[in-house]
Amino acid sequence: MRIMKKAYVFPGQGSQFPGMAKALYEGNAKGKELLEKANDILGFRITDIMFEGTPDDLKATRVTQPAIFLHSVVLAKCYEGFRPDMVAGHSLGEFSALAAAEAISFEDALRLVYIRATQMQLCCEKVPGTMAAIVGLPDEKVEEICSSCDGIVIPANYNCGGQVVISGEKTAVDLIQKYESIDDLYTRLPDIEAKPGVIKKLEAGEQSARDTYYLATIVTDV
Repeated sequence: MRIMKKAYVFPGQGSQFPGMAKALYEGNAKGKELLEKANDILGFRITDIMFEGTPDDLKATRVTQPAIFLHSVVLAKCYEGFRPDMVAGHSLGEFSALAAAEAISFEDALRLVYIRATQMQLCCEKVPGTMAAIVGLPDEKVEEICSSCDGIVIPANYNCGGQVVISGEKTAVDLIQKYESIDDLYTRLPDIEAKPGVIKKLEAGEQSARDTYYLATIVTDV
């Protein structure tokens, strides 16, 4: 007999959008309580930015990371069907996964995420940096191009075969675009609109359709 198990995968930076978690705040008492608690912990009303902020407001790292964490974890805690056999996350999503699985408290995880976000923001302000996704080249070729480029630029995330995210000084990352071999494969991440993959929807009427993108469900045979 096959036993079906579920794994929930949580997203990282780049999946933010104006209005995120607003439906949870307005339609779920527990969701509102957790989001108000987050406002108190952070010392500012992040919900105002999440609900009414512009895309540029949400791009600030000190806002982006706690906002995505909150949307992910609050949704998990409000979803009655959330009974994972395992959880995982991409980058920032690892914190969301740990908090959703109660391996770390909601409060402690949020504090850690905010420390991480503010320190990353400070680094960005000191040295202008950016990231770019290179799609369709072997990892070794991307590494070779980065190492030959003037300035600081390195492979930062090996997302999957043929997709590497590079990171570094803005001037150096921009130089990468000039290589003819990858000119058509280069995409600056800040200019990409987040387009979450299609995932299993929650039960009809439980949350807004947009909220469902924050809990990707993988069902596997064991």
